[in-house]
Amino acid sequence: MDKSHYLGARILDMGCGDGRNIPLLLDLGFEVYACEICEELITPLKLTAERLGWAVNFQTGVNHSLDYPDAFFDYMLCCASCYYLDGQVSWSAVRAELARVLKPGGLMVANFCDEDNFILNDSVRQEDGSFLIKNDPFGLRNGSRFMAVRDTSQLSELLSPQFSLSGIGHLCDDYYGIKVSGHIIVAQQQEAFRNSI
Repeated sequence: MDKSHYLGARILDMGCGDGRNIPLLLDLGFEVYACEICEELITPLKLTAERLGWAVNFQTGVNHSLDYPDAFFDYMLCCASCYYLDGQVSWSAVRAELARVLKPGGLMVANFCDEDNFILNDSVRQEDGSFLIKNDPFGLRNGSRFMAVRDTSQLSELLSPQFSLSGIGHLCDDYYGIKVSGHIIVAQQQEAFRNSI
């Protein structure tokens, strides 16, 4: 990859988890910002970053409430994070918040489960199109709501009007009998939407 393209560009690793993507983002030359839902998840990452000399800006936040200025990021990475819906939060509120912090024309790389993913087994479709997780074999996500799609044709609908799709990939893996399947997307923040807020 041509790292000069990313040098100094701001990227948000939204829902950074254990920080697995941070070394790659730093190596590409990004100015890295990373957030997670609570301080208990961020604290160990801060210690790791200090020990390894990572220049990362850590913060707590959730996908529908990010404490960053409007149009702050050039890029956003949402690895297993943007499709969660807390409480009564709507997908449109999440989508609008993700678009708000991206610059006009900024790119979001994200993934979404498809309806064949193991996590949706025995889930209950809600009126808003989300799925209430009921049978997570790991017992971690029961009671959570996810946005998921049946197929690629639903992705444009899911992201509109704030984003347009630039690229789509599909993955389907069998991890010892657990089917993990979904879509990886690249979507561009729409300037027309930005100019209307």
